[in-house]
Amino acid sequence: MMVQIKAWLLSLCTAAVAGEILLFLSPSKRMNSLLAVVVSVFFLTAFLSPLFLFRQKGEGFFSMLRLDTAGRQQAQTLEKTVEEQYIQSVRFNLEQIVVDKLAAIDVKAEKIDFTIHIDGEKSIWINQVLLTLDEEYEAGEEEIRGQLGSLLGYQTRLILAYTSER
Repeated sequence: MMVQIKAWLLSLCTAAVAGEILLFLSPSKRMNSLLAVVVSVFFLTAFLSPLFLFRQKGEGFFSMLRLDTAGRQQAQTLEKTVEEQYIQSVRFNLEQIVVDKLAAIDVKAEKIDFTIHIDGEKSIWINQVLLTLDEEYEAGEEEIRGQLGSLLGYQTRLILAYTSER
């Protein structure tokens, strides 16, 4: 696209210079006014040449706008995919950190689930952590909360759920 724009600008400059040279070389006033009209039409044709070029290719002028919209949609899709991968990476790394913290107090979680949000400035917020533990760990809940509270901070809600294996 940039190559076409550069070529178009070059043709505009060439048309302007060629027109001025013709006007400068005209021998009479009458010829000068006729050449002024011809140069104006020539310059206008050079200015509108991208429209004619698109018409000749059968694309139409507005196809350029459609391509731009398609490009924007692809960029949004790519941004969404990168954001999802970013959240997955954070989720995986955070899960490993929680598993390590729990292992330090001999606790093994059956399931760890996070509620993660990304705000407009691309900052990550971990709103909530849901740990599913065996009921044998229920007596050590205070120690678990203390271990994970220092890691997650006080704004993150820690929910402990217990299951019994029967």
